[in-house]
Amino acid sequence: MHPKKPHTAQSLGAALAAVKAAEAKILAEPLITGKELLGKDFLAENEADLVNRFVAAVTARSPFVISFGGSSVTAGHDNLHKNAYPQIMANFLAPAMQAAGSNLIVRNQAMGGTASTPWTLCLRNFLGDDTDIAVWEYAMIDAGNGGDGLHLKEYFVRNALSMPKQPAVLFVNADFPRRSEAKTSTGQNCRHTPPNKRKGCPVNMGLRPGTRRPPVLAGDESSLMSAYKGFGLHAESLMPAIYDKDHKPPHDHWSLQMEGKPHGGGEWHPGLNGHRLRGLLLAWDYLQLLSKALKAIQANPAAASVAAAKSVAVKPLPAPRGCDKSVCGVAPKCATSFEPRQSGDLRKLLAPGGGKWTVSMCQDSVNMNREQNLQRHMGYVDMVSRVSRALVRDSIGLITVCMCMQHYALRGTPADGWQELTLTGGKGGKIVFCEPNTGWNRLPGMGKVREDLDYQLDGKPITAVPPQCPALARVKGAGEVPLCVLVAAKTTPGDHKLRIRVKPNAKYVLIAQVAWW
Repeated sequence: MHPKKPHTAQSLGAALAAVKAAEAKILAEPLITGKELLGKDFLAENEADLVNRFVAAVTARSPFVISFGGSSVTAGHDNLHKNAYPQIMANFLAPAMQAAGSNLIVRNQAMGGTASTPWTLCLRNFLGDDTDIAVWEYAMIDAGNGGDGLHLKEYFVRNALSMPKQPAVLFVNADFPRRSEAKTSTGQNCRHTPPNKRKGCPVNMGLRPGTRRPPVLAGDESSLMSAYKGFGLHAESLMPAIYDKDHKPPHDHWSLQMEGKPHGGGEWHPGLNGHRLRGLLLAWDYLQLLSKALKAIQANPAAASVAAAKSVAVKPLPAPRGCDKSVCGVAPKCATSFEPRQSGDLRKLLAPGGGKWTVSMCQDSVNMNREQNLQRHMGYVDMVSRVSRALVRDSIGLITVCMCMQHYALRGTPADGWQELTLTGGKGGKIVFCEPNTGWNRLPGMGKVREDLDYQLDGKPITAVPPQCPALARVKGAGEVPLCVLVAAKTTPGDHKLRIRVKPNAKYVLIAQVAWW
């Protein structure tokens, strides 16, 4: 990191040269054919606001933190963590940021099988208070969320904007255009077949001439950009960039989604090329913003600093557009047992001597052993050979990247009896418990947080009920079981003692998040 001193014409020139060098490396990549793919994947509500955020980091010579949330697509399942697209982006963006005086920190906090809600309930805990750009990838788990789409995405936006630095928000659409169900002469799906074995497949693989290029923004995102002007909302989508080319290598479905995976896996997870292409495009987009920031400082340092200070200043939020006001007004205090996270350890809520509940992996031991769990449900993490409760941090040159996904949960059985939790600093609002999303199938014997727990609040029995707002009533998994319950609709301001006990009819219950307002 450079000493914190003002930039000079020479230092700014060197930083711009580093941007050009990074751009040249991207243009030399086989997946990037000239500049025809570049810029088509990216849209910002207010580009000047994003530029000013880079100005602020460069002039202060402070770290710039981009924190990714999302599903297994972003976590890098079926690949090595170092090949996931957040890391690829960092590899190309970090040297230029460092030359400009700002160390780039990229956090890949994405978790397989995890939806945006209730994950974003504890967004601050997962992404970290120092986040400058908060990212959520809407693909597998959040795809097709129907009429609740605006509500769910706005819940993420408002929780992100409630974080200390009020970070800019990036929507990532990580899905891939699936336009052909044609079969080979042997009955194989053409999209899943290597090019040299596509006998009988149509030449254009189902490309429809004259079809309009898909937009970068979904309707919900466009609505939110209009509602939250000046808050740095922007979006990235691979589909518009490759739309004219996705019928042939290296931009077809096989090349981007299937080829080169070290451990095989599902077609919905990008392969090495898919991750690399998205990382290259994102790096290019942010390099353009960095370049404009450096040129603004060159032209008028004082004016650039004033504009940057205005952009990064915390601003009051507009009224919610589609999100339930009872949960979209202010982010809750929160604790979670998931890793990776930056703060809010659920274990710290356990009162000393207040019970026998423990924190353990979400997978049931009869269903899958620990090593299989790490590989199959947490993604193939090449630097972890066995489960560890510690975050694994991989420092690569100028970049700090976190990647070790572990779904820990607070676990209790009927034999454990009552467990006391201490919730401090509440403002008289709700108390919500959420169980972990355990994948596509509910675990054997796992009880439900609403039906299979007894609750006492400050010594008095209470009954948990399903929350009414869509952001907390999210349903997932076998049996369509709500992940969260409303333990208390309203409390008195201050500290509270909450006791929980597993009912005899359940084998065990898992709790991954506790939030209180």
